[in-house]
Amino acid sequence: MDASSAVRLGADGREGPLWSGLVIQASMASQTRGGNVARLKLMVDRALDDGRFVVVNDSREDAPVGTTFVEMTVKASELVQGEFKSSQIGAAMPVALRLEAVESWRRSLGAVPFGHSAAIQLSGPGLKELGDWLAGKSKDQYVFLATVGQ
Repeated sequence: MDASSAVRLGADGREGPLWSGLVIQASMASQTRGGNVARLKLMVDRALDDGRFVVVNDSREDAPVGTTFVEMTVKASELVQGEFKSSQIGAAMPVALRLEAVESWRRSLGAVPFGHSAAIQLSGPGLKELGDWLAGKSKDQYVFLATVGQ
């Protein structure tokens, strides 16, 4: 699928819609809000057989192709007295994963729109570790990737 098959929705030029998936966190230095670096959060659900990952963008900003994730964390979540509590498992791990491609509803997009999910292609150091965490995680664990940001 190539970029010419992407569909634009709305007057704001956002491309989408998408489908759902687990969490990866990211930020990107080139995307700002009020002069501050925006923090993007993508949740990774699973690895696909073709090497892509199913993600949900849990940010207030789109996660554009070219974003580099520099830190991976894993969190566990549990229900305690009717409320979900989460805690980080281990230390954050440095990675350098670049978002290379985004596909949703069989269309190539230039970003994972905020509030949506997609299949993404990543490249760079940390790819094996991400795959290993996803393969061995329990249903109450979530993998996050992050870059610098607020």
